[in-house]
Amino acid sequence: MMSSLYRRLLLMTLLPACFLSLVLALYFSFAGLRALEEELLQRGEDIVRYMAPTSEYGVVSGNWLSLQGMVQGAVQQPDVRAAAVVNRDGRVVAVSGRVNLGAEYLKAPPKGVSQVASGEGWIAFAAPIYRSQAGSGVFIEEPVQSSPEQPVLVGQVFVELDKSGLAERQRELLFRGLGILILALAVTAYFVARLAHTLVLPVTRLVDAVRAMAAGNFQVRVEESSRDELGELEQGFNRMAEYISDVHRSLQERIDEATALLAYQARHDALTGLVNRREFETRLEAAIRVAQGGGEHSAVLFIDLDRFKRVNDSSGHIAGDELLRQLSRQLQSRLRQGDTLARLGGDEFGVLLPGCSKDNALRQAEALCGLVAGFHFSWQDKVFTVGASIGVVAVDAESQSVSQVLSAGDAACYAAKAGGRSRVEVHERQMREAALGARRDQWRERMEMALADNLFAYQAQPLRLLGSGVRQQQLFELTALVDDRQGKPLPLPMEAAERHELAQEIDLRLLQQAGDCLQRVEMAGKVGELLCLLRISNAALGDSGHRQRLVAAVTALGRGAAALCLMLNEETAIQYPAEMQQLCERLHGSGCRVGLDGFGGWIGSLSHLSVLAPDFIRITPVLIRDVGENRSSAALVRALREIADDHGISTIAAGVDDLPALQRLKELGITYAQGRVVAPQEPLECWLEGAVLRHL
Repeated sequence: MMSSLYRRLLLMTLLPACFLSLVLALYFSFAGLRALEEELLQRGEDIVRYMAPTSEYGVVSGNWLSLQGMVQGAVQQPDVRAAAVVNRDGRVVAVSGRVNLGAEYLKAPPKGVSQVASGEGWIAFAAPIYRSQAGSGVFIEEPVQSSPEQPVLVGQVFVELDKSGLAERQRELLFRGLGILILALAVTAYFVARLAHTLVLPVTRLVDAVRAMAAGNFQVRVEESSRDELGELEQGFNRMAEYISDVHRSLQERIDEATALLAYQARHDALTGLVNRREFETRLEAAIRVAQGGGEHSAVLFIDLDRFKRVNDSSGHIAGDELLRQLSRQLQSRLRQGDTLARLGGDEFGVLLPGCSKDNALRQAEALCGLVAGFHFSWQDKVFTVGASIGVVAVDAESQSVSQVLSAGDAACYAAKAGGRSRVEVHERQMREAALGARRDQWRERMEMALADNLFAYQAQPLRLLGSGVRQQQLFELTALVDDRQGKPLPLPMEAAERHELAQEIDLRLLQQAGDCLQRVEMAGKVGELLCLLRISNAALGDSGHRQRLVAAVTALGRGAAALCLMLNEETAIQYPAEMQQLCERLHGSGCRVGLDGFGGWIGSLSHLSVLAPDFIRITPVLIRDVGENRSSAALVRALREIADDHGISTIAAGVDDLPALQRLKELGITYAQGRVVAPQEPLECWLEGAVLRHL
């Protein structure tokens, strides 16, 4: 297929050549035609110039026979079609051939040697016949006026030439010129095409290579067959392609590593390196399906550490974290290769034992319980011992779901604690309702009482702006604790609240408290200077009725909705994409802002940004915890921040517990930081009165 560059080059080269060749051909053709015509005119004049003196003697002497022989001889010449001699009176004295001249031309006074007339296919010439006074001179000359002796006119000679030969020679000349023109153009086109091909082929190869590279083929190279500038261009392209290929390969390797790390971190606990609750539930669900299908049975151990809180209270969370890491390694060393040890949260662990009977699971649980009891943890000048309450649950054909197995394990573990701690309790189906019901009733009663008597202790945790810009709003997160009526607030167990379907009421209660807080700020003349982050429970978001109540409560705040940001869990956004998109649109319509919580823990995290259009994203602590030491975590956090910036979204780093991590997050361009190193949680009233109403 002829490229456009090739066509343009041919046109730019051939058009001037064709134009010049045509002009030259026309010029030489017309010049040749004119030369042929002038040759014919000259020949006619030469013939009559020669016949005039020759006819003098015959005209003067009256020898008509000699004149007749002369004109007949003249007609024998090529292109001569007629000849005639007339005397001084204009009477024809000798003629040969068919004369086309009329009597008026024959009798007309002579004008010297000249063309006298022409017609279609013929042309006539005439020359005067003079009597020579000196009797010398072969050719007649034009009479000279200044001569003292004027010759005497005795007659005229007429000759008619046939122009058909001239037309034939003219046509032959035109055809020959046209043939030469075509041949010249063909030769020119051949060499121009060769030249264009030589120039265009390397350029075409370069264009094809560029297109292939733009399509993602970074291994494309061009043949280095040209010289001079084109050869340098080919070599330069190949060097550039090699460099781009190396950069793309390196970048792809880094992306693959970061993606693998993100996938790993999404399934594993950052502190201990064990699989997390999400991955544990996935594997447990697979084991349940195998058992329900008639395959091998499994068992699950639920481990809850005893006396672990004492370590945190006396030596801090850093000591507690180190204990969990060391104990995790100890537990992992006592399990089979195919077993799964997971950290379910806090000081709770789970063990999945595929292909294990209940009796073997009991022996394994007792071994682990003894291992934990014999574990001594040294921290600075202190030595701690902990215990483990373990619940054993069989996974067989009667197992219904993951939540049912988890509930059974929770009940068995609670029974182990209630029975004196540091012991193993096997869950039996007949005791499920009693043990589990007792615990459920305990939490249900406590939370229902807190909702009825408003026994909540509200906490505020401010966020720090890491950028250098002027702070326009003070951000803080509102949370709640459950008051046990003994002056000891307890952490609000949202999982238990969701299980007992009380999370919706707690969300609305927190939303009401946020509205009261923002109203106080507005009455103090601090409108627009405070933004309250409020985390909405996961399970409640799956209820369409609760979503409608949330929107109605936010709309009822009026202008105060602009100072509120509801944080929606990213996992819930994945489970209910259409419902979450509609909820975000309605919340934005009421003036409320929306944030995504736990962002970056899923491979498809980035796909939610353009759909939900959040105002904030709070990056999962799994990435934040290692950002100061792990280059891959830092690269992922930077990538999330850059993508958020492209969408006009502010970023929040949660769980910032040390200064190096805070400094690294500031270098990475994160907008806000939240954690113990930034500001601890404190009672809402104290923080609002001291840090906000007086100082904002």
